[in-house]
Amino acid sequence: MMRKKGTDMAQHIMVIDDSSTFLDEIEDVLSQAGYATTTDIHMGTTVTKQQPKLPDLLIINTRWNEEARGLELVQELQLDPVTTALPIILCLSPKPDLLSLEDHLMAHQVRLLPKPFTSAELLTAIHQILM
Repeated sequence: MMRKKGTDMAQHIMVIDDSSTFLDEIEDVLSQAGYATTTDIHMGTTVTKQQPKLPDLLIINTRWNEEARGLELVQELQLDPVTTALPIILCLSPKPDLLSLEDHLMAHQVRLLPKPFTSAELLTAIHQILM
């Protein structure tokens, strides 16, 4: 199920996760901050390619159904010439194995946002990437 909210003039952020609660919370924060948002529970690069225009930023949760599918999706996006330059915020529980990848991920326009995070921390990360 895909939902789009906002105007065509606002910067567009797509949020991908398997939790409708997470999607609703992030969508509310982004909408209140003036961003156009698309949320989707689907998992895969086809989600971004179904859009008439690529989003300005992706927010992806690392764990889906207790699997690290978010990281797999990031890797798929990085290998695809259409989406390789797309900036990404990867939301994750602070685990040493994932945090050790931070330098590598940042070199590929992927910023890590450890959970739990506040709305202000999310908006700061977004602002730093999009401005």
